[in-house]
Amino acid sequence: MSVIATALKHMLAAGMDPDAIVAAVAEMEREMAPAVERAAEKRREWDLERKRKLPNDWHQLRFMVIDRDACSCAYCGNIADPVHIDRIIPLSRGGTNDPPNLTVSCSSCNLEKAALTPDEWRAKACL
Repeated sequence: MSVIATALKHMLAAGMDPDAIVAAVAEMEREMAPAVERAAEKRREWDLERKRKLPNDWHQLRFMVIDRDACSCAYCGNIADPVHIDRIIPLSRGGTNDPPNLTVSCSSCNLEKAALTPDEWRAKACL
């Protein structure tokens, strides 16, 4: 639950006047806006840097992997929608953008696996 939602819940429980609640929430949003914008800017910068590191033929590689893997998640077998292309061995761990290191992944498996190898991810899931 967000900070604002939690505060709103407590204000309602305390029987606070609805107009005062609206004013308080607006003030919280104004105070939080700079932090929210900084976080969004940081995310945009990270995303641009990530895209700069993609090989020039990334779109062709991506479609080749999707076709090769029949749009099926390599980890759970579900038809991936949206389709993510996962690096089996992450770049941060010495992996490459070569086709043998690329596979189709559903978004939940790809985001959960993150920068782990498949063996590390499976071991973590078993804990």
